[in-house]
Amino acid sequence: MIFTHIVMDGDAIGSAAALCLAMRKEGIDAYVVTEDELAKNLSFLGKDLCIDVAEAEKMFSDGHDISVCVDCSEESRFPKRAALFNNGAVKVCIDHHKTADTICDYNYVDPEAGATAQLIYKLIKAMGTEIDKDMAVRIYAGIATDTGNFQYSNTTKETHQIVSELYDICDSFHEVSVEIYENEPFAKLKLQSEIFDGAELFAGGKAVIASVTQDMLKRCGAVMDDSEGTVSRLRALENVEVAALLRENEDGSIKASLRAKTYADVSELCASHGGGGHAKAAGFTEYGNPEKIRETLKKEIEEKIIG
Repeated sequence: MIFTHIVMDGDAIGSAAALCLAMRKEGIDAYVVTEDELAKNLSFLGKDLCIDVAEAEKMFSDGHDISVCVDCSEESRFPKRAALFNNGAVKVCIDHHKTADTICDYNYVDPEAGATAQLIYKLIKAMGTEIDKDMAVRIYAGIATDTGNFQYSNTTKETHQIVSELYDICDSFHEVSVEIYENEPFAKLKLQSEIFDGAELFAGGKAVIASVTQDMLKRCGAVMDDSEGTVSRLRALENVEVAALLRENEDGSIKASLRAKTYADVSELCASHGGGGHAKAAGFTEYGNPEKIRETLKKEIEEKIIG
């Protein structure tokens, strides 16, 4: 059974799906276990591979052989599936986050990798399993989305070498890019317009912060997935080094996503709030008054990161 973090991004589902396909090719029963829905633009990556918690518990009531957490390393990142994860006789972690904990029996953690999908590619190669087109599509999607289409600082020579080898398997990934980036609902445009309208520059213009509320979602007829990518667009603003986006979840919790452009490291600040991630991309979730969390975060960014 393969587990990823809640609110799966392209790297999480791409990595999990590619590993699942490789296991099945080796004759092993494998499934990606989910507890929330995939974003519409990523749903094709998990087609015929995903089962929910209830289905997994029914199918494997007596336990299962291996649990693999992919693109995350903490049970708090998949709370409704934690018990199921621990039912595995052997537990494995495959991750590329700087703040990853080695909680499993076997841990393959490489913070230098541009995406977890790169590690999945190397793992499947080491297994001696032939990577087919379906696996290549999912590995490519994971790498492309987590490197910002090869724009972010986590893009390395190895990243391009792996993608080059993927092109030997699949001669074009244009359809993948169209599926992910060019199928946006109009509600997303309306939501992002509201987000940008409420954005606030601070720290002498070196930082920017914005929020997404449940009321905004209702007004725009949008879902929270429609806010994806917004924080990276905020980071792209001239002179901005750190961008933050606060999202109000249905349960009242506030998810903070932070991005840094060049010299800043946002992972330590997020770790101090019980979260984690990379130097240039990290986040945390906590409960409290949204305005207070926003003001506290602004102060911490200005004092602890911008300086």
